[in-house]
Amino acid sequence: MRKSWWFIAGIVAGLLVWQVPVVAQTDQLDRIDAIYTLSERDNTAALEQMRALGDELGNTTPYPVLRDYLSKRILLELDSTQVDSAKASIARLRQLAQTQHDNTGIAWVWF
Repeated sequence: MRKSWWFIAGIVAGLLVWQVPVVAQTDQLDRIDAIYTLSERDNTAALEQMRALGDELGNTTPYPVLRDYLSKRILLELDSTQVDSAKASIARLRQLAQTQHDNTGIAWVWF
């Protein structure tokens, strides 16, 4: 009986550890969406917040989060007529997509 309890506890602990990155990723995606929604009222403030978020995202940020972040940042930069910044973001997204072998991401940056 004691061994089965440890086995179950181990499974539960493993599932909890697996869920932490998923929850963190969802929180980051929700934050990106909230900032992008702000752009409907104040594009300048949204772009500032998006850039601040970019400073917080590190090398361990999952690719889907980076892809969503850069895709929306590009749109905000284009809406603000910051073409040079948008080009730099496009180049970064293209490089990440190629590294990840993400054909959809690569195609998106060729608009």
